[in-house]
Amino acid sequence: MARPKTLLKSTTSLWMLIWIFPALYFANHDVPIQLDLALSTPSRHHPWGCEAFGRDVLMATLAGAGSSLLFAALATLLSATLAILFVASAKTWSHQAGDFLDRAIDFVLSFPTLLVSLAIVAFLKPSPATLIFALVLGSSPSLARLLSARADEVLAEAFVEAARGLGGHPLHIARRHLAPHLSGLVAIKIPAMLAGAILAEASLSFLGVGLPQGEPSWGALLLNAKDYLIEAPHLMFFTGLPLFITILILQLWGEALTRRQQNR
Repeated sequence: MARPKTLLKSTTSLWMLIWIFPALYFANHDVPIQLDLALSTPSRHHPWGCEAFGRDVLMATLAGAGSSLLFAALATLLSATLAILFVASAKTWSHQAGDFLDRAIDFVLSFPTLLVSLAIVAFLKPSPATLIFALVLGSSPSLARLLSARADEVLAEAFVEAARGLGGHPLHIARRHLAPHLSGLVAIKIPAMLAGAILAEASLSFLGVGLPQGEPSWGALLLNAKDYLIEAPHLMFFTGLPLFITILILQLWGEALTRRQQNR
């Protein structure tokens, strides 16, 4: 078991060094347009080739990664924070509040996540704020359902019953006893949540309802590359490769954390 864990850590560290950190740098820099290199194949000077406007695909993908990772990270952080606050507050306030929260979560989860996000961006003007709102509303209900089940288990523990018997205020119980347990569960689910947010952002941008036109992102790059599958198939391959590897690594990290928690 030690070797797979070491390999996963090494792979993740290497990927962050050669991809994620440079992406944050290129996110603030425009990729130069060279029309004479439009749709050129990979070469020594442009290892991933050039897209329809002659921009280097590697640099464009790095620039898009900065936006995609930033929006996914913000959406994941907001989703986790809101889920913990709502679940901890409702579950400790009263049984009626907890039941109402469960029914509300069931209602939202009855709709596909992508459909909910599409409905939001369809009614609101495309903008960074709209995209984050759509990602949060699309990802937080499933996490809230998981936290709700965990909250019911914690609230049934003897130490919580003792705190209630001693007259502990619901907010004190939520902050002192419930929130730490929920935060520990969220920490395990963060990689999978981040992977889901990255994929959701890419899907919305690929459908043309994500970031405003012209903003770099992995989904927008894939949207532009689909028109050149015959003339320049390398565009779709190289723009989709970082998305695939990033989500794969995050999913593997999530599974490793889950197994580690179960073995304790």
